[in-house]
Amino acid sequence: MKNGMISLPDGRAVEVRPCTTGDLEQILLLERDCFGPDAWSREFIMQILPVGLFLGLFCGGEMAGYGVLTIRRGTLHIDNLAVKSAYRRMHLGSHLLEVMLWIGRKNSCQDALLQVETNNRSALSLYEKFGFQKVRKLKHYYHRHGQPAGDAWEMGKVLDQD
Repeated sequence: MKNGMISLPDGRAVEVRPCTTGDLEQILLLERDCFGPDAWSREFIMQILPVGLFLGLFCGGEMAGYGVLTIRRGTLHIDNLAVKSAYRRMHLGSHLLEVMLWIGRKNSCQDALLQVETNNRSALSLYEKFGFQKVRKLKHYYHRHGQPAGDAWEMGKVLDQD
């Protein structure tokens, strides 16, 4: 990554930058694309936009992905990481995760935590590739229509301060 830019295999440039309220509609579209009925609501995103760092991946003005992180008590919390279906298998999730971990290190975080659905094999593979380990299973972590719908793994990793 150079100057906040990533190159796709086909040569297109992807910009990495913080999201603003002006990106809200694209965040909502991407949420629906990635999470369907489990997508974060407009109200929820508006609540966390001021307190979390939303990093967007933009290709020609289109949001290709985004991640949300917060830092609490010396721990980097990766609250969300999503890549639009049309942009998957192009290593954008890896690039975004690298940036998020770098931000954690630059803010003197000692470790990173995240939650991932137990049956999300591609996300589990990504996080394990980056050295995350399963810490504990969270029963009924995900809900759909107010009902328990899925378990999550809490995963963590120690951040090297290089």
